[in-house]
Amino acid sequence: MATKKEKVLAVIAVIAGVILWFGFVGGIVYFFLESGLYSHYETDDISEYGIYEGHTEMEAEELFSCRSLLMIFPKEIKDSYKVNQYYYSCGSAGFDNMYQMVLDYELPEDEFEAEVERLSQLSVEYKNQTKSIVYDTDNFEYPAYVTCFTKHSDYEYALIDEENHRIICILSCIEDINRLPVNKKYLPKDEDAYADAEGWYGYSMYHFYDGSNVNNAAVMMAE
Repeated sequence: MATKKEKVLAVIAVIAGVILWFGFVGGIVYFFLESGLYSHYETDDISEYGIYEGHTEMEAEELFSCRSLLMIFPKEIKDSYKVNQYYYSCGSAGFDNMYQMVLDYELPEDEFEAEVERLSQLSVEYKNQTKSIVYDTDNFEYPAYVTCFTKHSDYEYALIDEENHRIICILSCIEDINRLPVNKKYLPKDEDAYADAEGWYGYSMYHFYDGSNVNNAAVMMAE
């Protein structure tokens, strides 16, 4: 049976261990903050739409070469569009960059129909293979066109609100999709809905799986 002295020493040892642990974790956090390896940027200013540089290291390079070509998003915001919400964030914790973007906008009827038609025809060709956007009426509250839905927390899809001639474009890469500042009805009903679409990986229109490696078509197309 432990003596009183041994119990006191054991308590001291536990306290010392806790202090050392928090000191270690704090040191790591301090290192990331001071070294510039951690960064975060976010905006809801629509005038910044399409600007993917100057916010974090390798911002555009990693987004377009590793994650997405943003093909569901319009290239520009026309005067005829009514933007209900715009949000963009990017950041780095020293390893992979994280990205999130929301564009919720309404269009005149003829432009809405043309944009939906454009979305429906999206595809990527890579080394004699073709992958197309997925039309999904099961896994969202609205009909959706999905380009990316993977186990690496990469999501890209456009929700179609036909009644209001409205399109909600969503991008979330690496970051937890539940942190998006949007109505929860715009999120997937099941984050693992595409878990078995392409074996272990999920589905991405931008990536091609050859049985051993994931080849990123976005790299080739972005060059």
